[in-house]
Amino acid sequence: MPYFLEFFPKNSYEPMMQLRVYAGDKFTISYIHSYNKTPVSETFLIGKDCKIVLKETEYEWQAVGLQDTYPIRGVWGYKDGNIYISEINEKLDNIPLRVGIIANHKLTYKNKIIPFLSFAKGGELINIEVKRHW
Repeated sequence: MPYFLEFFPKNSYEPMMQLRVYAGDKFTISYIHSYNKTPVSETFLIGKDCKIVLKETEYEWQAVGLQDTYPIRGVWGYKDGNIYISEINEKLDNIPLRVGIIANHKLTYKNKIIPFLSFAKGGELINIEVKRHW
């Protein structure tokens, strides 16, 4: 059954962008860390229950707001010289995200890269949710 990955402006029920997705699909949000200007990527799974599941995160080195010790959840290690935390399995109802101009947030889904600035304004607070439409 198809779902929709939808991107809403704060306090709105009209999506500014949506993608048809399926349970088990993965997508990645990548960005440049605001303080140390290094790349960060977070990979999510579409759950059968319309949840978004954080599966893994990867970044060059510790920075403000990034895990730098043994994680509360997941398996911590290195991959291609980066800090890599897998098997996080954190279920989320939504992802609140402030679209960054310098951060240059990008969504990668099925090898397609979509810059957040192509559908949202820099500095805008958005919510990312999975919805089922009947």
